Amino acid sequence: MLIALWPTGNDWPAQRETIVRLSGIARPEMVDALDRLRRGERAGRVLDDRFISGFALAGTAEQVIAQAAQYRRAGAHELALSFAGSQPAADAAYLARAVKRLIPDGELGSSCDAALPIATRG
Repeated sequence: MLIALWPTGNDWPAQRETIVRLSGIARPEMVDALDRLRRGERAGRVLDDRFISGFALAGTAEQVIAQAAQYRRAGAHELALSFAGSQPAADAAYLARAVKRLIPDGELGSSCDAALPIATRG
């Protein structure tokens, strides 16, 4: 997923420069990882936990909801989610069930100043 959303070459928009800088991953390391992924090397061999925490919401449904709430507290008003792996529809349904169970009103966290609506598709 990372390579599909990231530009090739050295001419990165300022937004991408900022994302990498804030991730704590050095640009040369990011370039190397992207090159390796584009050559077909498995993500599990290329990406360590820093890439997961910097560029993904991952874990159990409860962990993903907690991570999404962190983005809300930081000021995000919308998150676009995609599901990788062999069963994306089942994984999306799993998260949707957890949202309905844990967030009955469809909003993230009562500790947030303003709530972030969660949109799911069936």
